[in-house]
Amino acid sequence: MRKLSLTLAAAAVLACSAFAQTSDMRWRWAAPEDEEFAVLMPGPYEIEYFHLPLAGGLKMPMRSYEAERGGVRFSVIPFRKRGSFESLDGLVAGLRHALTKAAGGDYALKFERDVTLDGRPGKQFLLTAGEPRGTVRAYEAADHYYVLMTHGGTAGEPDSDLFFSSFRLAGPGTVAAGPPAGRAAAEPPPPLWESSRGVVIGERAPDVQGGSGPRGRRAPISGGVLNGKIVSRVAPVYPPIAKAARAQGLVVVQIIVGEGGEVISANAISGHPLLQQAAVAAVRQWRFSPTRLEGKPVKVIGTVTVNFILEEKKPPPTRDF
Repeated sequence: MRKLSLTLAAAAVLACSAFAQTSDMRWRWAAPEDEEFAVLMPGPYEIEYFHLPLAGGLKMPMRSYEAERGGVRFSVIPFRKRGSFESLDGLVAGLRHALTKAAGGDYALKFERDVTLDGRPGKQFLLTAGEPRGTVRAYEAADHYYVLMTHGGTAGEPDSDLFFSSFRLAGPGTVAAGPPAGRAAAEPPPPLWESSRGVVIGERAPDVQGGSGPRGRRAPISGGVLNGKIVSRVAPVYPPIAKAARAQGLVVVQIIVGEGGEVISANAISGHPLLQQAAVAAVRQWRFSPTRLEGKPVKVIGTVTVNFILEEKKPPPTRDF
């Protein structure tokens, strides 16, 4: 009887241990406050900032929402149509060019099939040539293109299929996450493009927008458009190359403002590529009124707009004789 009790106790300990490991990797809805999509991720997700290398030596500032599990990197990359690509095929061509520039030709996109999302067109590709392989889906929505990637996992695997099937252009849905698929622990592949790690987002606390990160670190709360909180600003320098190209219009910059009102992160997310760097350089010098939550200053994430307007050349005055 004593032996049976010890056996049951050991089994209970093992079960609790297995449950703890499983609960740490449970699937969760990722629905960023300032985005228009929701998707299931295998645990807390992170925001990565990078520059997508384009033709002509241009680089497009981007951000990616990512999570890692079992040797797979799960990514969602949103592209605003305004200021980026003119078509879904143009986006795919841009991705192919970026893969060639970043990976030295070690990766390629092999078309697999057409897909749809709520009636909207999309395409699925196999990320080939390099190791590990992956699957890429690109969708066209009303104002965005969305690129979903499982680098290290391909379509047909349980985790990848759950990730792709859960993506939607609305709030979190009712897709059943289920238990982890049981992939062996492994290091995920490195990012395809050079990136800098940004905010870590965990499960959302009910009283804090944006959630809280691991080890009790609180993520910035969402502040929406922050132009109304500017206390001092520096005018951007109009790049000569942009003037020559007659480039003008709005540039939207995503920023993280510190507890004291200083800008601690700035990345352009839309606008003419020739104007984005100048906008970011100016915004980094701006100051904002601090944001408080329950009386305490907190970091806030949001966007600001910078408007570039070309001055029309006035004709020389005419003289009457």
